[in-house]
Amino acid sequence: MLEASLAFSVAAVGFTACGQERSPTVPRFSPTVDTCAASDGPVGAFWGSDEGVGWPGRGPESPEGGDVWSITVDGQAQPITDDARSRDPSISDDGRRLYFNRSAGGTVAGAAAPGTEAWVHDLTTGEQTMLFALDDPQFESVTRLAESPDGTTIAYSAAVGDPSSARERIYLIDRVDARSPRPLPVPESDLFNGQVEPTWSPDGTMLAYLDYEIDELQNSSWSVRMVELESSKPRLVYEYADPSRLRGLHWSPDARSLLVTEESIQPSDESPRIGNVAVSIDAASGERTVLADDVVLEVTYFAAGGETIGEIGSPLGAADTLQDPVLSTWDRAADEVTADTTALSASLSFASSLSIAACALGR
Repeated sequence: MLEASLAFSVAAVGFTACGQERSPTVPRFSPTVDTCAASDGPVGAFWGSDEGVGWPGRGPESPEGGDVWSITVDGQAQPITDDARSRDPSISDDGRRLYFNRSAGGTVAGAAAPGTEAWVHDLTTGEQTMLFALDDPQFESVTRLAESPDGTTIAYSAAVGDPSSARERIYLIDRVDARSPRPLPVPESDLFNGQVEPTWSPDGTMLAYLDYEIDELQNSSWSVRMVELESSKPRLVYEYADPSRLRGLHWSPDARSLLVTEESIQPSDESPRIGNVAVSIDAASGERTVLADDVVLEVTYFAAGGETIGEIGSPLGAADTLQDPVLSTWDRAADEVTADTTALSASLSFASSLSIAACALGR
């Protein structure tokens, strides 16, 4: 199972403590990282697996998925869970709480059972608490949880119904008592669509999310939408033209744009190949700007100004086998984009879904 800890190369990966020398080509956390709840503690988290090869939850060697890991400012990664049933980490802006979902175990329709329990891990005390659990693991699931900037509310998406036809909806719930979830208002025309991956604006007044519609031929169409919480007025920001999907939505630290990964399935004679592109969507105009055209799965921000983005991912190799996880970054501070890739550890067969606390970015 999981190791007690996993050491990253501090110089290569760039998770540094305050006052250390800065590398010109590798992203560093802002010196204001000491505004996090624990200045020398975890400021990020990701989803990973060390069980066999293949995508967690989609192969016979790893039927139940992976675990949640935390990352400290000095480059150390520690397993937060050790059950091979936890995923979708999301860290609060102040670096105090780490949210994730956990499945009941087993499989549904040949894949890992979806998460039916919502958990929070206090990164200052190590205490883990279950926020709530859905009733039926065969017909209900909960995904990415996101805490509001003021720490009072949690947004999450949940599905109810047959896994082959269920559509997720986004709900809001009070962080302290975690009862009486409130559905996020959506237009009547979108009631039969799915809504996933909620992300808060830095001031907490708006919530952006991904909306998807699946037609009778199982073709999907995806878009980025946002809703102003005070007025409950949602609006369309961006429509993705490719018949595939969007993933990994993140609001920029300056609130001007949204970062998302466009996934594109490219057919071939032997097997489909995935080509993913990280794009920035202007929150006001919906204008699309390509930031990186060779991402693995989903990216996030590495700097308060949004000039550096990065991901932890497992690239596909020959015959669609997963290669060892790497940390990849793209720096747009100069006129041209500078890319950097660093191997993480051969002990992990898969890693993805990196989440970084806003306090570690100087926000």
